[in-house]
Amino acid sequence: MLFITTLLIFVISDPIKDYHILQGIDYIYKENYESARKEFNTLISLYPNDPEGYFYLSSLLATLLSFENSRKMKTELDSIATLGVKFAEEKLKLDNNEYNLFYVGSTRGERAVQRALKGDWIGCFIDGIRARRSLEKALRTDSTIFDIYMGFGLYDYYFGKYILFLRMRKNKGMEELKLASTYGKYAKMPAAFFLLRVYLMEGMYKQADEIIDKLLQIYPENTALLYNKGEVNFYKKNWIESINACKHSLLLSEAKKPRNRRVRSSCYLLLAQTYYKIRDFDKMRAYCSLVMQELEDINEDWAQKLRNKTKRLTEI
Repeated sequence: MLFITTLLIFVISDPIKDYHILQGIDYIYKENYESARKEFNTLISLYPNDPEGYFYLSSLLATLLSFENSRKMKTELDSIATLGVKFAEEKLKLDNNEYNLFYVGSTRGERAVQRALKGDWIGCFIDGIRARRSLEKALRTDSTIFDIYMGFGLYDYYFGKYILFLRMRKNKGMEELKLASTYGKYAKMPAAFFLLRVYLMEGMYKQADEIIDKLLQIYPENTALLYNKGEVNFYKKNWIESINACKHSLLLSEAKKPRNRRVRSSCYLLLAQTYYKIRDFDKMRAYCSLVMQELEDINEDWAQKLRNKTKRLTEI
């Protein structure tokens, strides 16, 4: 689930910027969020009028908000995302090059996704259109920038998924994400994580399993990837493998700060569903209880969906 679904990376000419961005992203995939925030805050301190730090920090905050219920963080995300757009556009006015075009497109694309998730379709549409135009201009300037295809993929897939008359754009978005994950210089890893999320949403479990295995070789303790492994095995009816993956994820998550309660509650629910499949109803009920405990003080939509699924399972 998780996932750092909106991260884009471009060719960084400044080695200091390059270092902090790459370090921060690596920390995110290792689920060391505090260290990731420090890297991006350092980047903002060193370059307060450049968009990169705000862009990557907003991506981190979006990741944390996917499993943390924090009004303060939501306000911070809105502010940081807006600053990213502001500084990117100011840089573009000074120099209309492919690098600045890329970050105008990237920061607006980041904000478009957040607006879509909040139901702000007008704001999402405006940001999305402007993001796409900026990225297209950047690619026309330099056709070898395959990292840009991650931005195209985000744009096309989300617009195709949430806007009825653009449904045909979903497949195009997936193909663009494949390009970024295959040929991108810096966006290869973020694009792979986002493509995994897309495959899971689309029920393309064979393709998802292939990506999970590759990513687990690099990030073997990523709890979201382990949950995804359990999810794929569940749909393949590999019950023991599914149970083992979820239990491994839960064990590792004990030491994470903050804990990804979305992954934890999803693991508990998947374990309950798996034990139902193998007719062990005592364990099924025990894990259903753990789902409810994990979600006790969370009021987000995703949590309510997990509660509803758990309730239906207990009523069978």
